[in-house]
Amino acid sequence: MASDIFVYDLGRIVAYVAVLENEIRALFVDPEARGQGIATQLLTGMLKGTDGPVSLCVVESNISAKSLYETFGFVVTDKFKTEYNGMQVVVNTMTTV
Repeated sequence: MASDIFVYDLGRIVAYVAVLENEIRALFVDPEARGQGIATQLLTGMLKGTDGPVSLCVVESNISAKSLYETFGFVVTDKFKTEYNGMQVVVNTMTTV
């Protein structure tokens, strides 16, 4: 409830990005709506409203998400291991430069 939420609505909400200050807390696009540039549009709009570096965390093996973030100037600045849904994962912290 602390985050600002930006949604993409095509008659139903198909995507959203949640932001708290300069940290992207979540970005989700419905699998049926992927590949249409929706995440790009959400990120473009969200980043216009920020000052300074923006950070996020993404599972290291999520190559498609990392590639998207890299097109916006995000670089990996840290990585750590954690548990997600009962599984050990490596997470990358990415930050705009």
